[in-house]
Amino acid sequence: MRRVLFVLVFGFSLSALPMLAFAQTDDAPTQPTDPTPVEFVPRYHTVAEGESLYFIATFYGVTQESMQIANNIADPTLLFVGQQLLIPAADGEIVPTNYAASFGEDIDIIAEKFGATPQEILRENHLLSPSSIVGGRPIRVFSRTGSSTPADAPGLPHVVQAGETLANIAARYGLTAAAIMQANDLQDGLSLYTGMRLRIPTFTEDDYADIPGLWQDVRFNNFPIRQGDTVALYIEYLEPGTPFGRMTSASGELIPLRFIPEGDGYTTLIGFDAFAQPGEWKLVVGGEGDARPWDLFETEFVVASAGFGTQYIPIADDVELRNTENTFLNTIFIDSNPEPYWTDVFRIPITGSVSAGYGDARSYDNGPIYAFHSGIDFRGNIGTPIYSPAEGIVVFADELGLRGNALIVDHGMGVMTGYYHLNSFDVAVGDTVEPLQQIATGGDTGLSTGPHLHWDLRVWGKAVHPTRWLERLFP
Repeated sequence: MRRVLFVLVFGFSLSALPMLAFAQTDDAPTQPTDPTPVEFVPRYHTVAEGESLYFIATFYGVTQESMQIANNIADPTLLFVGQQLLIPAADGEIVPTNYAASFGEDIDIIAEKFGATPQEILRENHLLSPSSIVGGRPIRVFSRTGSSTPADAPGLPHVVQAGETLANIAARYGLTAAAIMQANDLQDGLSLYTGMRLRIPTFTEDDYADIPGLWQDVRFNNFPIRQGDTVALYIEYLEPGTPFGRMTSASGELIPLRFIPEGDGYTTLIGFDAFAQPGEWKLVVGGEGDARPWDLFETEFVVASAGFGTQYIPIADDVELRNTENTFLNTIFIDSNPEPYWTDVFRIPITGSVSAGYGDARSYDNGPIYAFHSGIDFRGNIGTPIYSPAEGIVVFADELGLRGNALIVDHGMGVMTGYYHLNSFDVAVGDTVEPLQQIATGGDTGLSTGPHLHWDLRVWGKAVHPTRWLERLFP
């Protein structure tokens, strides 16, 4: 709509200019001519002796990062004399950026968001076809909108029903047939068929997703994905039914999806732990329809490495006991209330500094690495108060071999928080807890090198990064 208004105002201004000239002179008005489009001419710099990428970027008033993206330079120290470097325009004519495509964003939509062309995106990324774009994998885009932030590409999906014509579809949405044809690259109004998906170019809060068939929406509400992330997936289908789905990695790791109703569709939470395989994953969703099975929707996406490190713990670990304890706890972690209990962003459970972060692989007594730190360790004295981060129900409060005195709270929708090495409990199994209610005191029980709280957060059994839940409201 903003583009349409701009064209109308610009066209009106041009048409008014000859009339103003005629009122101020006796000369016959000249007919306006169409302005000649100006092609962007990129600037290049030839590297001289002693020049660094930072020096060149500063000289032209651009960032070193944009220089690296524009010239596909991984190591900024590897320049050579005589090298030709593209200078991204400082006035916003062209802004190099890396963009991670979401589900349903085809190459045409991405090009529209950045004022680029599909052919340019394919060429710059050495892609053989538009289908080579994978959700979450960064692609290089030369934005001609003056910003590295993608512009809106709004629209509503419409699935053509039997007997519908382009004229009555346009009338339904208060548009012209030409506008719908242009948004869908239709050559004429006779190429519609039953079940065809159209993009209706009207204002919405969400970007249009080019997904097949009767699917109205399939989207991650936080994207791209890294190891340790919690991800909310929302789906919506045109016909009623019961959804199902799964995610699988290239190595065969399987994450089943458990949906609950939300609005006109369904949502679920998915946890990717610190050992989730980086690289391509596959999403498959479908449904048992009331009238007929839902069409399967399949797509690939990327899980990025979070760059976790390694911790060396100077005490021995009982591997057999750890495996037994993990197996027992997993039966608790996956037995969650389907609906969420929490209503706000989670709170931090203890006032103390962090002694060990989430995600690092662990070696015990210089042994092999077979586990990662599933939560966050907070320093504290014996008796330090520990609080609930959100609403929930206590589902476990007892002593374990490795984790010592352990407390587990179910927050619903597959989300559970665990509190280990405790000194004492202030609640019991079955109790309902509220945000910032004291639930335990810190201690030094189980496999521990000193008084501290180990706090972890599980999503359907997957240990995810807890601090992400302190930063935003899920789902």
